[in-house]
Amino acid sequence: MEVCELMGIPGTNPQRFTAHRWLSAYDVGISTRRMLPAYKVLYFGFLNHADQNLYMDILEEIYRDHGVGERAKARIQFFHQDLRKKGMTQVGKDRKERVVKKVWFESLKTNLHLSVYLGVLPILKEYVMVFQAKHLHTTPKKLVEMEF
Repeated sequence: MEVCELMGIPGTNPQRFTAHRWLSAYDVGISTRRMLPAYKVLYFGFLNHADQNLYMDILEEIYRDHGVGERAKARIQFFHQDLRKKGMTQVGKDRKERVVKKVWFESLKTNLHLSVYLGVLPILKEYVMVFQAKHLHTTPKKLVEMEF
């Protein structure tokens, strides 16, 4: 959350997709798109030094886009150092590797998937809402009550 504050991004807990509520994917997508720069900054600290050198220009661009000052950069650098020292379970390491892969190594693919979801799901949500409208459910009852 502190990384979000330093970047001027409204920070929230990452939302989780609920399988039985498929439209929750839209809410997750919006939240993920908003938080993606903060995820990139946070998980930059987990990249190895060769990858950090490779992606440093992108990180600096994110800092510029969000008006991150030198003090904030120093604080974020401290987070990176602290996180690298942190001991993790195997599950935590696997999750970290998955997130690093998605936000850094496959960022174009991740952005493409988010764009498709955020473009299509509102249309589907509207479609579902039409068929949940009260007048659609009362019309068949009225037809049954009418005598032809």
